[in-house]
Amino acid sequence: MSGSGNLKIRDIRSKDILNTISVEGEVSIIKEIHPIWKTTAYMCDHCEFVMYLPVEGSKVGKPVHCENEWCGNKSDFTLLEKKSSYTDSQDILIKESDHTEPRTLLVHLEGDLVDSINFKDRVVVTGVLKAQFKSTTTGNFVLEANSIEKIKEKNMVSDNKTGTDSKDQIRVMREIIDQLSSSSPSNDVSLEDIYREASNLHVERCIAEELITRLKHKGDLMSLDPEHVRAVW
Repeated sequence: MSGSGNLKIRDIRSKDILNTISVEGEVSIIKEIHPIWKTTAYMCDHCEFVMYLPVEGSKVGKPVHCENEWCGNKSDFTLLEKKSSYTDSQDILIKESDHTEPRTLLVHLEGDLVDSINFKDRVVVTGVLKAQFKSTTTGNFVLEANSIEKIKEKNMVSDNKTGTDSKDQIRVMREIIDQLSSSSPSNDVSLEDIYREASNLHVERCIAEELITRLKHKGDLMSLDPEHVRAVW
């Protein structure tokens, strides 16, 4: 366990499966958002009785018999997509930030947690640990998140919140641009988004504008138009 009581990724074991744990890490991969079933609705083709089945895991089951006690149908059912319920789903990967060879953990997000974090965010994820098996007998650990808490990077903002020195500010700007680029299909980044994120990290707009100019002069940024840039490092 870490000093804060969170379980380290490298310390996760099979005995932790089905337990609720908290894990700290840095977001290294954010995957696409997908819809998933939460409840499927089926209509009996014989008596038109509608049944609702909860979906667990990745497999969508079908009724084994009609739930209408007056009907004996066991095979003919129609899926009613409009009466079924869905939610958003997304997988992210978090990695250790305090090791030269960091371990990683797959985290599954649903509902309001989807799209709630950004690339390189430091987070504490709390959820139920599951084992994911595919075609082999060897599985992978997956944390099904119940909550995500962002934590501030001590190396990005000074303790007195008065800003960072020039070298750190350049690094912060590059990380902001990387983060915003990763969420843009075209890798184009709005300057206003950059300035807003910089302000959140206590880098004043006038300084951020100067740093953008320096990055352009170094050839690290390409101006697409007066309002957008693209990283070329």
